[in-house]
Order: sequence, then C-alpha cells, then structure tokens
Amino acid sequence: MTAICGHLLDFLSKSDRIKGPFELSLSLVNDNAIKKINKKHRYKNSATDVLSFPLWENIRRALAGEDGRINLGDIVISHNTCRAQALQIGHSVDDEFLRLLVHGLLHLFGYDHEKSKKEEVRMQRREDELLEMLAWRGY
Repeated sequence: MTAICGHLLDFLSKSDRIKGPFELSLSLVNDNAIKKINKKHRYKNSATDVLSFPLWENIRRALAGEDGRINLGDIVISHNTCRAQALQIGHSVDDEFLRLLVHGLLHLFGYDHEKSKKEEVRMQRREDELLEMLAWRGY
C-alpha cells in the first residue's frame, strides 16, 4: 500500500507541480461507519464509497509542517461498498479499491467533480491517467 501511495503522490506532485513530501490518513471502514461520517460532515444520511477531507482549501498555498511534510488530509473508504461496486462493475475488489483511492487522493489535491461538468471531465481524465500509471507498474 505504501508503494502504491508513493507512486501516486510522486506522479501527482510532478504533474501538478506541487512539492512534497506528503502524508495522509487512509481509513477502511464498513458501510455503517461511513454513513455516520457522511451524515455528520456532508449531511447525507447514506453510505458512500469514498470520502475525502482535505486539510486546506487551496493546496498550492499550503505550508509544510515542522518536519517538512504536507499533510494532505484524510481518505475514508467503505470496504462494503467497494466490494459491492466491484461485483456490480465486474472487476476485482483490488481494482475498485485502487479506483476509490485515486479518486479520494485527487480530492485531496483539489480536484472536485461536483463543481462543474468541465471539472468532472478534468478529474476523470486524471483518474484514468493515474490508474493507467498504476497498471503499467503492475498494480
């Protein structure tokens, strides 16, 4: 997992011209837990696949902590929904997990598909690029 995150962060930092090193929190929870988190923070009383909580509005203005690391924020993934979506889509749970991880990470880097159709297309392209890069590396 550390290697995958490292490759993703390297790729994003180079292509988006944002200097690291970075840190983030990744939590795997069940549907009940993510439903509570979704209700508390987004006022949506339902389970979802992935939630991201960036620690700042604009990553390009972020300041590094005392140890020089930039804390990107938190990603929460529901393993129940991940598994269900993998079955529904017809690919492996590992592939779906990587898709959700990439999606969450892009949100931490400031991408937001809910802003506009243009931003949705931009984020989907980045998702595809990152997933292709991971596939090329054998993940």
